[in-house]
Amino acid sequence: MIFFCGRYGLIIFLILFLSHKSNSSNDSLFPASYPTENDVPPTDDLDYRHHNYKEMRQVINEECPNITRIYNIGKSSQGLKMYAMEISDNPGEHETGEPEFRYTAGLHGNEVMGRELLLLLMQFLCKEYNDDNPRVRRLVESVRIHLVPSLNPDAYELAYEMVYSLFSTHEGYDIFQNFPDLNSILWGAEDRGWVPRIVPNHHIPIPENVAVETKAIISWMERTPFVLGANLQGGEKLVTYPFDMQRPLIQRQNEGALRETADENLFRWLAVTYAHSHLTMTENQRGSCHTDDVTGGQGIINRASWKPVVGSM
Repeated sequence: MIFFCGRYGLIIFLILFLSHKSNSSNDSLFPASYPTENDVPPTDDLDYRHHNYKEMRQVINEECPNITRIYNIGKSSQGLKMYAMEISDNPGEHETGEPEFRYTAGLHGNEVMGRELLLLLMQFLCKEYNDDNPRVRRLVESVRIHLVPSLNPDAYELAYEMVYSLFSTHEGYDIFQNFPDLNSILWGAEDRGWVPRIVPNHHIPIPENVAVETKAIISWMERTPFVLGANLQGGEKLVTYPFDMQRPLIQRQNEGALRETADENLFRWLAVTYAHSHLTMTENQRGSCHTDDVTGGQGIINRASWKPVVGSM
């Protein structure tokens, strides 16, 4: 989970983060002489406004038809399609050995920065691919990228048209906390000695009090074997990593283990890579968001140790 406040420069580091992902298994993937500086110069003329998603994705799809595919992952409670753009050298095809990556945004209707960043990222990848940027070409050819700028389109339309600070869905659900609590199920199974087990846990039913949008997101994740993903939100300038909730103290005595996943080192490395590629995320001064730095100048924090939440994505 990545929280943002601040200026457009953050889009640059989406590229850097993806580059680290594709480079992690093969150090020779990028030439040593290729610059590590930002691919987007600070003088780029970015248009600060609410972009029309339909128009922008159509333009990008027309400019880069060979590497883009527009599809929808489902519909909102009011019937709006939840559009995604796939960027790949073989759109629509899952290739063995090529990781599936997703960036999502817009869980809350009034948080528009992530939405705009993903729209600009679509534009950037298309333009740079056509301009033969070697880094972007390697990304497109080695990673299947899925971008969903608006997971809560109903709330965005209301917040934009009515200038109303609406973050929940039209039916009143906060999608951010609306997913099944798989943590407690896992921990309960571990305490009973049921883990590891051969039988997969896909049989766990989805609760009734789940939003239409949440069900669509879950179905999308089940259809696509993502190996990595990040969600962009507004309100803070930091990267959070799992777990998002803490294990009850009675079950474990090691306090650190209450919050850590089995992939703790990997998640921290990914979070640090992102935060330290950012121009200001590791600064102690938090700027316009908050005056306190909860990350100690690192720009990253374990969500469970900061603001625990049950049922997160």
